[in-house]
Amino acid sequence: MGSSNSRVGDHFLGKSTSAAIFGGMDEEGRDLFNQLTVLHGAAFDRAYVRDQIQGHEQAVELLEGYSKRGDNDALKQLASTLLPTIKEHLQRAETLGSSVTARR
Repeated sequence: MGSSNSRVGDHFLGKSTSAAIFGGMDEEGRDLFNQLTVLHGAAFDRAYVRDQIQGHEQAVELLEGYSKRGDNDALKQLASTLLPTIKEHLQRAETLGSSVTARR
């Protein structure tokens, strides 16, 4: 999922802009990373999948909203273009979540 996010950014935004957007973590990202670094095994799996699902749900909500009500036509088109891929990633994360939960 991560590599396709970077490829999309490179394609639509150019490598330098994409690197600036995808290259660093904000405080929330750093906090999530720090939480994951202390977990192992099934606890890590559950937390990682939970965070992937939450992140993709947020992305779907954001893209759906912007594709309908955005004020920049090029970004509205980008949101519409990205939405099916992000929904697919969400579905994969949910499937993985079912698998992780079943292994408890």
